[in-house]
Amino acid sequence: MNSDREMESVDQDENHKMAENKYEENHRQEADIEVQGVKKASSSIHRFNNESNGDKEDLEESNSLKPSTKEETKLVKGSNKVAPEGAKPKKNPFAKKVTYLNVTSEELIKIYRMSQCRVSIANFMRAKSVDVFIIVLILLYTLLVVVYLAIDDEIEGSKSAEMALQITELCFLFVFCIEITLNLVGFGCLFIKDWWNIADITVILLAIVFVILDMILDDSSLSGLFRLRGLFRLLRVGILIRKFDSLRKKSQARKRLKNKDIYHVASPAEIVNEILCDIRDMVENDDKMIEDLNYCIKMVSSGKLYEANIDDNIEEGDENRREAISFFKNIQGNINTNNKDDEAVEKEIQSKIKTIDIDEKLNLNSQTKAMLNKADSLSFNIFDFKDLVEEKELYVLTSYLLNKHDLFRAMKMDPEVFFSFIVRIQDYYNHSFIEYHNKTHGADVCQTSYFFLEGCDLRNICRLSDNEFGAMLIASACHDFEHFGFNNPFLIESRLPWAIEYNDQSPLENHHIASTFGVMQKQEYNILKNLSTEEYKTCRKMMIDLVLATDAARHFTDLAKFKSRVGAEDFAPSGEDKQSVLNMSIHLSDISNPAKPFNLALIWTGLLYDEFFKQGDREVEQGRNPSFLMDRNTTNIAGCSIGFINMLVTPAYEELVKVIPDASICLDNINTNKDKWEEQKAEFAKRMESNNNYIPESRGVILDPKDVMKSSVNLMPSPKGEHWGMGKGFNEEHTMQVAPM
Repeated sequence: MNSDREMESVDQDENHKMAENKYEENHRQEADIEVQGVKKASSSIHRFNNESNGDKEDLEESNSLKPSTKEETKLVKGSNKVAPEGAKPKKNPFAKKVTYLNVTSEELIKIYRMSQCRVSIANFMRAKSVDVFIIVLILLYTLLVVVYLAIDDEIEGSKSAEMALQITELCFLFVFCIEITLNLVGFGCLFIKDWWNIADITVILLAIVFVILDMILDDSSLSGLFRLRGLFRLLRVGILIRKFDSLRKKSQARKRLKNKDIYHVASPAEIVNEILCDIRDMVENDDKMIEDLNYCIKMVSSGKLYEANIDDNIEEGDENRREAISFFKNIQGNINTNNKDDEAVEKEIQSKIKTIDIDEKLNLNSQTKAMLNKADSLSFNIFDFKDLVEEKELYVLTSYLLNKHDLFRAMKMDPEVFFSFIVRIQDYYNHSFIEYHNKTHGADVCQTSYFFLEGCDLRNICRLSDNEFGAMLIASACHDFEHFGFNNPFLIESRLPWAIEYNDQSPLENHHIASTFGVMQKQEYNILKNLSTEEYKTCRKMMIDLVLATDAARHFTDLAKFKSRVGAEDFAPSGEDKQSVLNMSIHLSDISNPAKPFNLALIWTGLLYDEFFKQGDREVEQGRNPSFLMDRNTTNIAGCSIGFINMLVTPAYEELVKVIPDASICLDNINTNKDKWEEQKAEFAKRMESNNNYIPESRGVILDPKDVMKSSVNLMPSPKGEHWGMGKGFNEEHTMQVAPM
């Protein structure tokens, strides 16, 4: 479709002439007007949403379904035969219906011959600010009418009060007249093709006449007519309510007509859903077709098009069906087990929790506790916290949060086992030679996830159980476990063991979560051992989905699915869409640097590019071209940060904020940080030229370079080793020198 649109935009004049010819021919060559109409309407809607130069052609094709003259040749459906004279062709229900709400600026100019001045007025009248202004006027006018109806009898003897209300009403009505006049100037005949607009105009004009007559004449002269005032005012209220619906449709149309942001990437699923929604809106008086289209929209949005749909409503005695469904559930791993909670285990866990002094265990002082009490804030400074707890930030943060929310008890988790587990995770997060993807980043993502969950009320929005809440925090903390500072494409291009083991499918993310559960294979680290079989399966699946969702390669696909679901009528963040919302929140926690205050964003950006440039240097050593963003000689850090914000971060956070409104502070920080990076583009261009392409503020927040291991670092643990994780069972064929910082 993209190539078609590019070809259509080559010559606007040719398209114009072709469209006019097609308008005259009126589809004489179409044998099946209904089927062809559906096909052309879909194409028209697609191009309409992208505001391409081919809009006119599609519009003319859709409009040409109606004959221009009575002598026009008629075609019989399903054949090439000419219909008898006077026969009416079947109307295509899917032909694009152009209204003043969805007409484009190009259509107003090319088809309706509007001047640029009139088009400017039309665009002004469908601006969001105008809609807000009219809505406020409608609310105030409705209030005025209600007051009129309530106190009409009381003010009948007071001429001054009655005159004040009449003048006020007249002012409102004249403003509505101005609105109607501007719409007529901007959209012409399109505006009055809507019968509701004609009714609106009629009621407003009659209202003005009534008010003026009421002001200049005595009630006695037209007493019979003025008895209808109360009924007429109620009619005006009904028209105003209808006007609200018109403004809602206008807002939807404005979103579709709005020029696409140059960084927006639309998936085929989004385009298909837009087409289906437009077709559904065109269907009238066919409830079955509307229901079917709604089902199609729901399925496309859900991403479950190819999942088996087994109806497990089994009639009594239908043993064959029962066996078939049981077989299906078995191969899907959906066999239910009825493990019962062990009361003795629960009592033992509660007893251990009571004996633990968390402040003493975590060595918390008043300053540290003060910081931890603000862990649900976006401005939480993980680097200051790391210094306070002496490089034990992951251990202290996660242990404190799980204890604070009583998750040790809820998840039947032995606190001592968790302390051992999280220390094991922290110690093998490779913090001694990885600039960015280290234990501090793990703690930061855990804290940011907690900000969404508690600070932005995501926990209540999704109605998370204690197990789900705990799984989210643990998955966030472990999401980059054993990351070795090089990305997935590097692993795949270098044919390293993790890429081979996971068939090039998210090798890093698969290893992070597999190693996390691998650590749990040891009883002294098995934090989930007391869960029932079903609880464990649910918790494990959720953690796997969360960590795999942090693969940046999935960003656009996952965002498109998320966007489709958020816009769906049956979107359920506490139901079937819960996992999708949590996946998006952990992914955005993982790329949250631009959403933090700039002093934090600056440090994280410096660490990230130190790690990126190290990979670029290694790729050069291997005789390969450096990956994008990883060549220290050509990468403007400020400019690339702006591109990252525009293309990935902003669109994703805009969708998340629709689900978590309190996260809007993230967008405020993103916009502020973008402006700050704009101011520094020239400075970073100079740094690049002088071979000082780094951010000084990021230096010194990880271990001193003198303490970094200078010998070969074995980066790739063998899956057949004695122990999952770094430190044991290395594959000696894959070692890499640590690049100096």
